[in-house]
Amino acid sequence: MWKNNPDPWELRQMFPEEARLLEDTLLNEELNSLQIAFGKSKLKRSTTFKISLADNYELWISPVDIGPGGQAEWFTWHRVQHSPDAQSSSDMPNYHMSIRAYIQLVSKSSGKNVIVHSFTNAQGCLEDLIRSSLNVIHRDLGLQLNPIRKSMQQRSSRGRNIV
Repeated sequence: MWKNNPDPWELRQMFPEEARLLEDTLLNEELNSLQIAFGKSKLKRSTTFKISLADNYELWISPVDIGPGGQAEWFTWHRVQHSPDAQSSSDMPNYHMSIRAYIQLVSKSSGKNVIVHSFTNAQGCLEDLIRSSLNVIHRDLGLQLNPIRKSMQQRSSRGRNIV
């Protein structure tokens, strides 16, 4: 029998560029909803989100994984494994998604970008990724940094910052 709905990884295999653009758009919208100041740097096959932080720092967030066609992948899909004894209420597979990202703390105080710290992080949503990354920076460097909130003018022009 034919399968009606392809798995997420199958869609990514069939349409890698479109999948990346959809992931970029989803993350862009989540950043807009957090009402923090950010920019982005787009390459042909990847996007880096640059979140403005206090004290002349930026948090650069880039996808870790590279998939079909060399396209960057933000999301990793995990299929939930059930024990053989567990009764499934549906024939549909259950997936969990996480965002895997390369995090860079960049100092802009000297007039040029200087990478101060970098690491990989994975979380279920972008807000958690940002919070946990700032916690890692605080733990490792002792810096207590917070994102800069968007001004009222930036908030009203929300629709103009779409990927």
